[in-house]
Amino acid sequence: MKRTWAILVALVGGLVGAAARADDVALESMPPVVVETVPEAGAGAVDPKLAEIRVTFSKDMQDGSWSWSTLSKESFPRVDGKPKYLSDKRTCVLPVKLEPGTTYAIWLNSAKFGNFKDADGRPAVPYLLVFKTALAAPPSLDTDAASAEVSSNYRNAQPEVQEFVLLTARSFGPSGLWLSENAYSGLKPRDREERIDYLVELFDEAEYGRHLCSALAEASALKDPKLVRGLKKVAAYHADGSGYDCRPKWMAIAALARLESPDAVPLLVSLVDHFNRDTRFWARAALSRMAKDDFKADKQAWNQWWIGQGHDAIDPALLAPYAPLLEK
Repeated sequence: MKRTWAILVALVGGLVGAAARADDVALESMPPVVVETVPEAGAGAVDPKLAEIRVTFSKDMQDGSWSWSTLSKESFPRVDGKPKYLSDKRTCVLPVKLEPGTTYAIWLNSAKFGNFKDADGRPAVPYLLVFKTALAAPPSLDTDAASAEVSSNYRNAQPEVQEFVLLTARSFGPSGLWLSENAYSGLKPRDREERIDYLVELFDEAEYGRHLCSALAEASALKDPKLVRGLKKVAAYHADGSGYDCRPKWMAIAALARLESPDAVPLLVSLVDHFNRDTRFWARAALSRMAKDDFKADKQAWNQWWIGQGHDAIDPALLAPYAPLLEK
């Protein structure tokens, strides 16, 4: 990266020096520069279905002359045709086939290649275009897989909780807010780690709200222990008042259910009598995956099970009845 910046600084420095030596600086005498790219430089969620990369220069360009150059072989897109200029004579188009979750870096002219030229033969100022494509959309919900998950992992929950978990999958699956456990099984290891790191930061720093829901659905399918702390933060959030939205709360609990983390047990026990049905049912579902039993809203019974697993007793404050509020 240092070498790249050194090249860029040298190129720009040469341009400034040339301009400074000129008696008169005029638009016509200056080399063309990049004024727009599609996708935009620095974009982090480009649609991988994008079929063309476009670059627009500040001046009319020489037809049939271009330098789409590599920063590295790995970061250059697969080309799917010959470049061409559009009728405006300033926009050059490169047909490509992009991969999801991939970072691309393309030199538009470089230290070695300078065939992007204006109509008078002046090479354009080199420009490094960097962008990243979005992850592939997860597969649509497999209802058979959802039923199998309930039968295997929630079989010890009471029937009303099992039915609720399946209803959640069927209700939120079409919108992508409920994903199968194997939804990201085909994700490349590096892309997986990058996504997990992003979610860790998001849950630790973002304000509570429904904007977190799609990320919480991802977390439930990625099932990484590094997500536990942030998920607990979202699951523990509470606010008084009629505007309090419990959806992010129970979605965080649903993600914790799949992780089966002992660190979440005291918090989950405190929520088995929560005023919101979705929250308390998901707390019970999560606990039943680990306990192989469902003690419903009996916090003392959950506590005795926990002690029987060799843990210290749960904080009495978490075992107190949840403050009654109106159902959502």
